[in-house]
Amino acid sequence: MADDTARRKADFERRRQRATGAKNDQNPTLNKSKARLNQMDITADLERTNSELELKMRQQDEFIAALTHDLKSPLLSTTRILEMLISSQLTAEQQVEALNRLLGSHREMLRMILNMLDVHRQDGGGIVPLFGRVKIYPLLTECVDAFSFNINEKELSVSIHVEDDVECILTDELLLRRIITNLVSNAIKFSERCGRVTVRGFKREQSYKISVWNNGLAMTEKQKQSIFQHFLQSSRDCESHHGTGIGLYLSRGLAVTLSGDLTFTSEVESGTEFVLTLPQKC
Repeated sequence: MADDTARRKADFERRRQRATGAKNDQNPTLNKSKARLNQMDITADLERTNSELELKMRQQDEFIAALTHDLKSPLLSTTRILEMLISSQLTAEQQVEALNRLLGSHREMLRMILNMLDVHRQDGGGIVPLFGRVKIYPLLTECVDAFSFNINEKELSVSIHVEDDVECILTDELLLRRIITNLVSNAIKFSERCGRVTVRGFKREQSYKISVWNNGLAMTEKQKQSIFQHFLQSSRDCESHHGTGIGLYLSRGLAVTLSGDLTFTSEVESGTEFVLTLPQKC
């Protein structure tokens, strides 16, 4: 009885193996199709990865070219100013003006370098906000005063208005300062001579708002669609304004880090306004 059971099991196993082998033999086309599909998926993934790498490399090349241009201009300017100061050919009044220009050039180079470092930290997830109570009017005033030479040189009219209920808010002062500095820099850069810039702080519902407005050239629809892209310079006058294009990208990322947002409007008749929205924190 036991021998008969063993034979039946062995016979069943042989039939199962033959059936499995025959099934595999009957589907070589299916196996080849699956192999081809797998190969196509791998090829598509490789092509997509290569395209992404090519785009990133092209963006980085454009970024380096723009950065080189931006750093070259203030460096040439500071070199010329230092040469004039050393030669003692300037009057006392001219020396003060030259030193102010020198300070402005160095601040602009420092701002570009800090932007690059912050973008690297932000993309790597390395920025952690440290919240504290920040007095808004003094901070806005300091951000504007940092560009006093540029403002005087272009004869701009700059005003700061802060509502009473936005006197002090809970946020990260350093990150907020970086955002406002970039927005004020852009507003001055894209303002026409004798133009106007307005910086406001106000409260709407459960949010704080900080607005930076200028009456300069408006953006095109194409520029509006890509204004916050990485390494994009959204110049409104390509011949006179150049830049690395990371200031607005960084500013919006920092706004999100502060649990807020950065939006804008830009119209021919009403100028360009960037609005930073921050949540009300206790």
